[in-house]
Amino acid sequence: SLAVAVAQSPIAAGSTTTVTATVTDAYGNPVADGTAVTFTCSAGDFGGGATTYTATTSGGVALASYSATVQGTATLVATAGGASDSAQIVVTAEAPGPPARLEIAPSDASLIAGESVTYSAELYDGGGNLIDVVTADTTFSIEASAGGSWLGGATYVSEKAGTWTVTGR
Repeated sequence: SLAVAVAQSPIAAGSTTTVTATVTDAYGNPVADGTAVTFTCSAGDFGGGATTYTATTSGGVALASYSATVQGTATLVATAGGASDSAQIVVTAEAPGPPARLEIAPSDASLIAGESVTYSAELYDGGGNLIDVVTADTTFSIEASAGGSWLGGATYVSEKAGTWTVTGR
């Protein structure tokens, strides 16, 4: 059998932690030293961007160093022979870096004149970590030739047909 565990969860993006795979035979004894264990991750990496890493056991235990790269939940899987196990690790945002990108949603909207759409805005750092939802602090605008009006700052009521670009600052 195989049991996988992470040394620390949650972990901040930009940090590393150890993933341990304990592999035993049918009688609960550690498998032979040198047994290959393959680790995979759904997010983050095992160094150099590699999402797969192979280690060998010593005393029935194989270790991997996992690097968290972006906030969210990552699934770590260890496999040896026909046995496998998984563990989840929660990755929190590192102390946010400087703002790098403002993302407006929806990114695309198709309206008939008189219809409205409400926009939202999220601010991200250079590592792709969400800093904050900043809809209330964002000034949305559209080209003057589009006409229409803004209600409550984030809701646009269309007036003229055409293709227009909405921006946020």
